[in-house]
Amino acid sequence: MPVPAGVLASTGPDGAASPAGHRRAPRPSRWIGAAIALLAISTTAWAAEPVLKFGVDPRYSPRELFERYQPLLEYLREATGWRFELHLTKTYEEGIRDLGNGVVHFGSYGAVSYLAAQARYGGLQPMFRGVGREANGLYRAAIVTREERGIRDLKDLRGRSFAFGSRFSTQGYVLPRAMLERAGIRLSDLNAVIHLGSHTSVAREILLGHYDAGAVSEIKAREYEELGLRIIAISEAVPSSPIVAGRGLDPKLVEGVRGALRSLEADGKHRALLRSWDPELAYGLIAARDADYAGLRELVRRFGLLEPRESSR
Repeated sequence: MPVPAGVLASTGPDGAASPAGHRRAPRPSRWIGAAIALLAISTTAWAAEPVLKFGVDPRYSPRELFERYQPLLEYLREATGWRFELHLTKTYEEGIRDLGNGVVHFGSYGAVSYLAAQARYGGLQPMFRGVGREANGLYRAAIVTREERGIRDLKDLRGRSFAFGSRFSTQGYVLPRAMLERAGIRLSDLNAVIHLGSHTSVAREILLGHYDAGAVSEIKAREYEELGLRIIAISEAVPSSPIVAGRGLDPKLVEGVRGALRSLEADGKHRALLRSWDPELAYGLIAARDADYAGLRELVRRFGLLEPRESSR
């Protein structure tokens, strides 16, 4: 609404009336002081808000992780009013530790990382998992090579060098190792074995010719096909990475985040937003349960990756 004529002129800065036609000079110091006070209050309130750390295991390079998960954190901030901070670690093992020790409040962790943290610490709550491009809530691993290596089948890997991801990577180690076993290939049948960490690192090293073949997520394999990566074999499908709530969180926080994620409309108003997220999440979410990973848990246990929970924890 417009300010009535004469009001500013006839009212002094202290609220007292001024004689008509006589404008009192404003007192800048008072206005500046008020502005500084308001700024200090808002800054203090912002700093006092808790920062909720959202962890992601190092499945991709730090730049890729930031690009694919920062938009998710911005969405959660807008939907809940809470501050979120991306928490990255150098190794999968560090991510498992931080999730179990409460350093991380929420996160997107590979299925094996979740299972390892749940076995070691307990109290984690799987909330949602991505439906993926095929809208089935599953993902797969790929064993890849370069065309000139002459590797056409898994049996051709005997005597070759092979690059895995982390031992705690579902698609970078556990599923590919099971594929090799079913093909009758033991790790000792390979000429050399190395663990490189992220899917990005493995794909890059294969393309550079440093190793004959390697294991990556199907998503990363498809992404690098046009650069010369060739897929030898694809694994069976398993439930995709869960978005997890950490141990001992205030139920209101958990329900706030759960509600925000449940409200996503993948085929509606959030369609464009989701396309900027990790490809696992870019097509929408479905509810995740611990029971979803029962089959994978047995395989992870057989590979010796589930440490028993200590009584002191």
